[in-house]
Amino acid sequence: MRLVLPYPPSANTYWRASKGRGMVPSDEAKAYKAQVAHAAALARTQPLAGPVHLVLTVFRPRRTGDLDNTLKVLGDSLNGVAWLDDDQVIRIEASREDDAKAPRVELVATGQRHATPAEAAAHAAARAERARKARETRNRNRLEKKRAAAAPPKKLADVRALATPATYRKEKTR
Repeated sequence: MRLVLPYPPSANTYWRASKGRGMVPSDEAKAYKAQVAHAAALARTQPLAGPVHLVLTVFRPRRTGDLDNTLKVLGDSLNGVAWLDDDQVIRIEASREDDAKAPRVELVATGQRHATPAEAAAHAAARAERARKARETRNRNRLEKKRAAAAPPKKLADVRALATPATYRKEKTR
């Protein structure tokens, strides 16, 4: 598959901190992902299945920015679009050029075959299930932490009963 994609945003602006959720894609990242999905749809691409090899050239708008951060942003944006999951990418050949007039990424991705619609749907469902489980775990941990903070403080005798003999000796000598 051959794609010409817009130049990606900086990896520094791609992620933003979110209270309670860690790092999440920024609005700029979401807009870029939508542009990549649109470009892939226009090229009528289907996600690749099996091992994927990438050959790409990044045409920068100016002489700043490193190649590996650009690759991270591209890989994240192409998940589910050019391949099912980025763990399929086993080889990357990348170079960078400067082109202030037309910054872009020219990408050639090769794989053993294209994923069937059923495979793509199953993969998307599995990713959604993993995300759901992660949210449940995060929420359960938050609730336990909140309950522990609201619980009355333990008595020193209770703490000593839980402590190891070495810890108890340290407390006694103070």
